[in-house]
Amino acid sequence: MVFSQPGDWNIGVIIPAHEFSEKSMCSRIPRRLTNLKKIEAIKFAVDEINKRKDILPNTTLGFYILDDCSKDTTAMVRALQFTQSSKLNKEQPNELSSYDVIGVIGAESSRNTVQIADLLSLFKIPVISYVSTSPLLSDKDTYPFFSRIVPSDSLQVSVLMDIIIKFNWNYVSIVYEDGSYGNEIYQAFKKLMNQNKKCLAVSRVVRGELTPDKAERIVKDLKSADGARAVVLVLITSDAVKIFKTVKRLGCSNHFTWLGTDGWGSNINDYKDVEDVALGSLTIGFHGVFVERLDNHIKHLTPANATYNPWFDAFFERNFDCKFGPIGNETKCDRWKNLSEGYAPSFMPGFVMDAVYAFAYSLEKSLQNCKDADIKDCIKGRRFLNVIRNTSFEGDNGMVGFDEFGDGKSTYAIRTLRETNGGYQLAVIGVWDTGKRLFTYFNTKNITWKSGFSNGDNPPRSQCSKDCPPGFAAILTKPQCCWYCQRCRNNERSVMIDQKLVCEVCPVFSWPDNSKTRCAPIKISKISYNNAIGISIMIVVIIMITGTMTCIVLYSKTNNLKSRNRELVFLIASGILASNIVSATFLISPSESSCNFILFGFHLSFTLVYSPFLLKAYKIHHADKKVPVLGEETPPTPVRNVVYYCFVVCIEVSRFQNFSGFYGERRGCYIRMTRFYLVFFFINLKYHMIC
Repeated sequence: MVFSQPGDWNIGVIIPAHEFSEKSMCSRIPRRLTNLKKIEAIKFAVDEINKRKDILPNTTLGFYILDDCSKDTTAMVRALQFTQSSKLNKEQPNELSSYDVIGVIGAESSRNTVQIADLLSLFKIPVISYVSTSPLLSDKDTYPFFSRIVPSDSLQVSVLMDIIIKFNWNYVSIVYEDGSYGNEIYQAFKKLMNQNKKCLAVSRVVRGELTPDKAERIVKDLKSADGARAVVLVLITSDAVKIFKTVKRLGCSNHFTWLGTDGWGSNINDYKDVEDVALGSLTIGFHGVFVERLDNHIKHLTPANATYNPWFDAFFERNFDCKFGPIGNETKCDRWKNLSEGYAPSFMPGFVMDAVYAFAYSLEKSLQNCKDADIKDCIKGRRFLNVIRNTSFEGDNGMVGFDEFGDGKSTYAIRTLRETNGGYQLAVIGVWDTGKRLFTYFNTKNITWKSGFSNGDNPPRSQCSKDCPPGFAAILTKPQCCWYCQRCRNNERSVMIDQKLVCEVCPVFSWPDNSKTRCAPIKISKISYNNAIGISIMIVVIIMITGTMTCIVLYSKTNNLKSRNRELVFLIASGILASNIVSATFLISPSESSCNFILFGFHLSFTLVYSPFLLKAYKIHHADKKVPVLGEETPPTPVRNVVYYCFVVCIEVSRFQNFSGFYGERRGCYIRMTRFYLVFFFINLKYHMIC
């Protein structure tokens, strides 16, 4: 079936009007209303040009529109119909007709466009696509006669990566269609992900028709990578909708955030019946405008006044779920009903009109400059192609022109599906300049994030591993964006450095606080007279001193004490008093002098207590064995005992003076001891044991 309106010069158009079918060239199921708008845009633009006097005066432009059903083999057959060399016979009903055209617009899918651009280049027929974006088509050695209104997908992948970087997603899945369009985007996307140290969680390719079983397997695979909440869909609209319906059926509508290329999501009708699944999705498209005069024309079309379009009734039946022919339980279609009910404008038909005008302006320029006897020689081959490449004009979406690769110059828009007043709408949240290669506008406030896994207005997380809590470091593993959590040491805090959580040692005299993310100065911890421990110590000291003094007073004049060397008993008692006093000095605020005094007093108190026992032991030994003590023939007298006692104490004092220089001021929770200090400590203990 062909939608035709012949003129003096005709444009060929290859566009999908029906769904893909694996078993035949085309299925009988019409596509959504969005594609009807593109078909009508061809006729509207041609009629508009024919009415104008400033372009192609006295010349009628016509068209032949063929349906490729989004299938590459069907597109090849349609392209062959635009080649006069194919010798297809119009008069034989079993043969496909051929059409004489100056150029071809199409196809929509890059996979199909690669096929027709390759074929038509052999016949030197210019091809202009309004949406095919595969980087492969920029190769002018293979596709010399191909041009497009839009830029290459190589930039679209950069936009995708900028979005992923903005939201700090480092673990992303991708589902892409088989063919040049999907494969080229996948390879470029995979390369950029590696360059930016991000990981692909799940990669799945859709080959042929996306059946319900295939869609279910893909969704389950995506779900298996639980941390990868962001999913890139490089699919056509019908396949994207199948994925959304499967997600809804499996009950994981709130699990994913969808990122889309220009293959889907450009029209609100693309989300019909799957709005809850696609809510918050981010799709990349070309920054276009709604052509109001075209929308007004389409909204007033009815089956009664659009009989010129052979596919109109099929689109109408699907859009309103009714039937024109024999019906059973179906609703009968109203031939006088127009399309205004539920109509949603789309910007893509504006690019279709730009493609028509590109041929029209190029044709006019060629006709004006043609000096040949046969004017057809000016409207074919490389001669006509050069005119197209050098044509520029102001279209509905801005300036239209082509670079040296035949690629258009356009600006990308990032759109999101959001909730508004109980309904849904598409909103532009970002604009990416293809010249500057960056966002000139980006506003996340208009995004409706799914409440199932986002925190209020914050975007969802899409990462391989869960965030480590404070006090832990993220230790990277394979793949490079995954990690496990390792606890920091006691003197370390966790900090974010270059987007990595690491442990950092706190500076000297500081310690991690309770949050484990900051280092706070170490508070001086000491025992004083004011706290409970200090008060308890003082009470014990007072009791001990009081008890010792009481014993001395009560028993100083008893015969028992007199017979046991009173001077030694009093020396022991003085040592005990000194020990209690030294215990009280531990409550003094630390300083170099106080610490030296405590250290000296601690060792001296032991000497004061145990030195008399040494003397008493010698005395007992002298009395029992009848041998001289310390070289004397007579037993030690009290004066000699005191002298010997003072001699032992002097040894302790001199020992302390000689070694006190090794005890400097120290701070911190841990004191690193050397072997020398340990030896010196044991010498002290040995001395006290000897005493």
